[in-house]
Amino acid sequence: FLGPYTLKERLGGKLDARGLLREIERHNYPRSYGVVAHPFALRQKWRDWTVENFVGLEIINRSRKSSSQAVAKWFELLHRDLPRTLRTGKFVVGLANSDCHNLQEPGGRGFTWIRPLGAQPVRETGTGDAPDTPKRSTLTREDVWRTLRQGRAVASGSKDLGFFTLNGAGIGEIASAFAGSTLSFTFEWHPAGGRTCRKITLFSGDGGRVVLSPGRPKLPLRYE
Repeated sequence: FLGPYTLKERLGGKLDARGLLREIERHNYPRSYGVVAHPFALRQKWRDWTVENFVGLEIINRSRKSSSQAVAKWFELLHRDLPRTLRTGKFVVGLANSDCHNLQEPGGRGFTWIRPLGAQPVRETGTGDAPDTPKRSTLTREDVWRTLRQGRAVASGSKDLGFFTLNGAGIGEIASAFAGSTLSFTFEWHPAGGRTCRKITLFSGDGGRVVLSPGRPKLPLRYE
């Protein structure tokens, strides 16, 4: 995660933002890439939004709510980069972070869920538990880095999970649609942190929005 000056100072201030991001990505590819951290913090604002070679943007930082400025900037970047997204499938990923500088409560305020491609839970039998009880995941460090880069991630303020599919495609995947067709969303929310979801807001590409009642947790909510 990038502060606006730390690595730049270490390198003697010789790099602009674009060069800084290039150096970070080269450092330990593919497990090293730029994510702009708390971009609108009073002391450490990110200033150069002309660059395009960062992977993610922190929209929640040490908080249970997203930053309205960061979300607005994220949407702006998604629009700006749409031609590249259509060409390459890459887009700026919205992430959350606890900004935890100790081990007291990592993820308590700012948490990112990921959905790795191909990672399956390991199920144990013969232990007295139900046969289909998931025990642990086959997740590796490489899975985590790759999944974040692919945008298969959901930012959360307090570990509660909300996600959607669009025409059957999940977050970070490509959905098939054609002009004039109906878009079918399926939403789910899982109160892992014990909080209650009161509304779901769907933002459209032209700036419009639809506010939906979330319904019961863990049950799909469909909207077309």
